[in-house]
Amino acid sequence: MLATDRRINLFSLNILAALLASATTCSAAAEREKSPEAGAGAIEYADIGSVHKDGELVTEPRHASQVVRRIWMNIRTSEDRQSFKESIARMQNRKPVYLSYTVTADQSDIEDNIRAYLNTLSKIRRRGFVFHKKEIEKKVAEAMAVFGYYNPEITIELADQSDNANGEVLIKARKGKPVLIRNIEAELNVDDEVLALLEKVRLSNHMVKDGIFNHSDYESYKSSLIANAVSKGYLKAKLVSSHVKLYPEENAADIFITFDGGPRYKISSIEFHGFEESHDMARKLTPIKEGEYYDTEKISKMNHNLYESGYFKTADIQTKKDDIVDDRVPLKVELARRPYATLDAGIGVSTDEGVRLQLFGKMPWLNSKGHSFNSFMKVSQVNQYIHGDYIIPRDDPLRDFYVISPHFEHKDNNDTLYDSFVMTLAYVTKTHGRWERKYFLEYGYDDFEQGGEHGNASLLMPGVKLSTSDMEQNTMDPSWGYRFTVTGKTSVEQMISNQSLAHVNASMKWVLSPTENSRLVMRYEQGWLFGGDMKKIPPRLRFFAGGDQSIRGYGFEKIAPKNNKGELLGGRYLSVGSVEMQFPIRTGMRLATFLDAGTVNNSYIHPDMHYGTGLGVRYISPVGPIRFDIGVGVSETHVPWKIHFGIGPEL
Repeated sequence: MLATDRRINLFSLNILAALLASATTCSAAAEREKSPEAGAGAIEYADIGSVHKDGELVTEPRHASQVVRRIWMNIRTSEDRQSFKESIARMQNRKPVYLSYTVTADQSDIEDNIRAYLNTLSKIRRRGFVFHKKEIEKKVAEAMAVFGYYNPEITIELADQSDNANGEVLIKARKGKPVLIRNIEAELNVDDEVLALLEKVRLSNHMVKDGIFNHSDYESYKSSLIANAVSKGYLKAKLVSSHVKLYPEENAADIFITFDGGPRYKISSIEFHGFEESHDMARKLTPIKEGEYYDTEKISKMNHNLYESGYFKTADIQTKKDDIVDDRVPLKVELARRPYATLDAGIGVSTDEGVRLQLFGKMPWLNSKGHSFNSFMKVSQVNQYIHGDYIIPRDDPLRDFYVISPHFEHKDNNDTLYDSFVMTLAYVTKTHGRWERKYFLEYGYDDFEQGGEHGNASLLMPGVKLSTSDMEQNTMDPSWGYRFTVTGKTSVEQMISNQSLAHVNASMKWVLSPTENSRLVMRYEQGWLFGGDMKKIPPRLRFFAGGDQSIRGYGFEKIAPKNNKGELLGGRYLSVGSVEMQFPIRTGMRLATFLDAGTVNNSYIHPDMHYGTGLGVRYISPVGPIRFDIGVGVSETHVPWKIHFGIGPEL
């Protein structure tokens, strides 16, 4: 047996020597394929490609089958042969273990990029780790160089050194000192207007002296140069040359860009085809004129305006290369008219009004001057009204126009019963700043009964309405936005009106997102009614509170001063605020908790405050959030509660 043990030990040494020789050969070959070290001088990059590069496939060392065969031939005894066969069988039945990578870096985006680079490697068995360690380290270094870190600190090791361990590889990467931009030489052949734009592009892509050199920013900068130049009429813009000289030992980079815009194209003509009657109006909706420089932003705005006007079913703007002559670009616009009239119907339900039927009618083009008419009718259990808008455009049909609006309403709710007819003449303009301004003259006649008080009112009220809003593009469920509106109007006795009064109402609403899928919704409403005899003021001008858009937990418009019989009279002053927090509980659904507070009174000396709180659910549907709330009026002795239900966007 001693001789046999000696032979097996000799065979083991032979196997080890053969494997070491093979490893040395592969390692030397790998070293010969490596690029020059960082300290060898400047590394020049021209047209650096995408962040993730394809990895070089490196095969594992050849299995030392010949060595094993020679050892096998030297085994003498049947006992040794059987033992060796059993060892080989165990090795063959063992499933291969492949390497997996756990990456830790200073920044999450660097970690992600390292993983992306490692994914380009071929599958590596655990037993081949020692042969591929340098290749893995090279991939990690390349992934970090993209972000400007050419001298990183990298450690790579197996998570467990035992024979039965899995193939987890622990990679720790530290940035080290970044490569900074030392010089930027950019030769941009464009006029001063576009040069200023391209300078903003450079700054937005972080191409600044002493800034960190980042390959992605550099590539984005080059692409943005061409895109922005083309958008401003340089249709043949090109990057003549672009390269970077890197000095890793000095942590420095020099950038060289030569950009030629070529000729700047102008609009030679704008031709409209189809729907002949609308061409004059279409020109008013066109922000770009003949003879101006080609500008994709203005052309996009033109397309938006044509559709937004409501006149056109299609508005196709075409530019053909074959029609471009001597740096002049003709625009051809194909127009198709919307149907003469459309009617849309809808049915809905809310706890404030119950089931309601709504009809929307549109006549978008009545004559060659672009007059249009919109109508809206709503019928519910407590409220029925019909409203119309006859619109007369001025020079800017979308932002400057007159409106004639007749309105009739019948309301029977709680202690309120009235019929009201209102005619409004208004001028609406949005030509200056973000505010839409509506100057109007309103005449209203009301026949009413409120809390046992009967009366009628005739009021001529000039006024102004200011409104502004902004939100992200997803208007059904915006993650941020606001809306602010304030309306003021007044009447003077003996000027068609039977009394003098002033009415002011302001409302604000904000939507914020503390996290991606949560929402913070805040709103506030304030109203004032000055002057006049309260008994003669129609209910449509008095203030009430309560309901799903006011103080939840209370019935619709059931908060207001009352008479001795407990009947609602309405108040002169309104103050209502709300804070609501929405938390995601599953995809497309959020849990809401809210606090509403407010008062309606005739004096703020001793205001009677009302508070409502509760829980709700928000389901994000294609037609907007569906709201379901259970509100509790916590400020009452006998605590009321209400279920509130509604559909529609927050803003």
